Amino acid sequence: MASDNNKHFDLAKVTNESSSSDPRTTKNTKESDYEDCYACKLVAGTAFIGLGLYALRQRRAMTQFAKKSEEIIPYLRLRSVGLNIIGISAIGAGMYRIAY
Repeated sequence: MASDNNKHFDLAKVTNESSSSDPRTTKNTKESDYEDCYACKLVAGTAFIGLGLYALRQRRAMTQFAKKSEEIIPYLRLRSVGLNIIGISAIGAGMYRIAY
């Protein structure tokens, strides 16, 4: 017990020493220097493109259903424009993700 009282533990000193001496915790590169592998880019880009195509397909199905049924759907044009924007933006993001 007496030996435990003689040991003084300074947490601030330990964290400063461990962060500077441990090579795993030091950052040698900036986050802007990080680059994904091509497979990661391809998977993410394909997912975005698939999402965009799905949104455009749902917009088309919604407008065809509205034309066939003579029911008035409120805000149909607004929904159609919103799905267009989402679809085209997602396809563009997927292409950008694959290219860069």
